[in-house]
Amino acid sequence: MMSNDKNKTEQVIIFCMEDFVPEDHLLRKIEEAIDFLRPFQILCKL
Repeated sequence: MMSNDKNKTEQVIIFCMEDFVPEDHLLRKIEEAIDFLRPFQILCKL
């Protein structure tokens, strides 16, 4: 029995999330208010 693996194709889609989130979206406001890098900076010192 033959496999269909020869017919499979792979597709890579690259996009920027910034282009899909509206400027007035709640997540943008949260991102401005919270420093998400701070916990990583603290934990890296341990």
